Amino acid sequence: MLLCLKVEASFDCTGCRRQTAVAALDARCQCANCAQSFDGQPLWTQALSRELIALDALLGGKRSGLHLAADQGQGLVGRFKWWIERPICPGCGVLMDPAKILEAQQRSPGDFKCPRCQGMLHARRPPAPFLAAAPSMRLVLDEKELAFRSATMHVSQRAMTCECGRALDLMAMPERRVLDCHACHRRTRVPDDLWVPLQPNNDGKHFFLLFDEDALYARAVRDAGLDHERKLLLYAKAPLPHAALAELVPDIVAASAADDAAYALAMALASNRHVPTALVAGLRPRSAEEAWRLLEREDLPVERAFELLGAPIGATGTEEGRAEGLAALERLKAWKELVSKASSPQLTASEARLLMAQPYRPELRRQVVRNSALDLGIIAEEMQGGAVRQLEILENPAVPPDLLKQLAKGTTSDEVRLKAEAHPSYPHSIFKRLFGGAKR
Repeated sequence: MLLCLKVEASFDCTGCRRQTAVAALDARCQCANCAQSFDGQPLWTQALSRELIALDALLGGKRSGLHLAADQGQGLVGRFKWWIERPICPGCGVLMDPAKILEAQQRSPGDFKCPRCQGMLHARRPPAPFLAAAPSMRLVLDEKELAFRSATMHVSQRAMTCECGRALDLMAMPERRVLDCHACHRRTRVPDDLWVPLQPNNDGKHFFLLFDEDALYARAVRDAGLDHERKLLLYAKAPLPHAALAELVPDIVAASAADDAAYALAMALASNRHVPTALVAGLRPRSAEEAWRLLEREDLPVERAFELLGAPIGATGTEEGRAEGLAALERLKAWKELVSKASSPQLTASEARLLMAQPYRPELRRQVVRNSALDLGIIAEEMQGGAVRQLEILENPAVPPDLLKQLAKGTTSDEVRLKAEAHPSYPHSIFKRLFGGAKR
């Protein structure tokens, strides 16, 4: 699996003290206001250190965020914003598949050509200094500044002449489409292949970083310095098998009886569906709510279920204890029946809200939001959430056309807009119905 992050970065210039946006993962930075140059590598290295921005996005703790980094040597301050989003083709505007871009890079390094319109998306492998800080990073995409510099250099090396044979200076006024010859005074139009690359792309100061999710998880599990909050999210969501995590589980469960931090991590592991039940069955929950995380496991032995419910099987079990245990098992049965209705057309609004509110069962939420019988009020609420919630609810075939149109017009995310317009219920114009292409 691949994780694609859209990144916006800016630096505070040490000369004029103004912010300057940077649309490339590049150590060479220049202020757009006073033209002062400075080395941004220490800030980038600090921002990418231990890959925390990618890990936060992957775990869902911060689907988008803001990170500040300061370089004590130069007094520089960098601001880095990121969120999960895929790049779009600069030519036809369709969403690009990160897996296909990476596959093409492995075959032949260089810019990626859109299979639909042949438009070029700038792509390269991460520079070595940045790769050392973030070894799970695979590609850097859509770096508009580097693409513009490369195109400018390429055009500047090509000659253009007037009909009279006099050389014309393309770089003197690159914004002009028609050049005047100082010898014969003829006017010559600059062809597209020379003029278009010289025009800067002002469509947002951002670029994309592509990470390998498996490598990111594996490194995070082995990161001894990872803070407790991130560990909780990681242990609750990291997919197995990850050898390092599998080796840690028995030790964490063994330490959970006496150590509160280890107990919290053990309960996070108990909620992780990728962790085998055998590894966490011996955990001793401290509350009824936490006991349910184990009781919900289908393969939990019945004897262990009775122990968790406080009604051990055997001669020592009292009739009162057995009755309480059986009542609890009935509640467990009712809960499992409710879970089975997540994708059912008979799902009510109250049942949907209850299932969606389970913090340790993200798969239940995904099932519910894709249910075509989902209450319209819940659909409207999800539409008001962030980009991640909006992308999830757009998987539902029953989203009303008016909400789709409202979302497509109001969102700032290209991925949300394109997905809304691609929804089968989206109210397309006559242009779309006749010609099969979205009117842009």
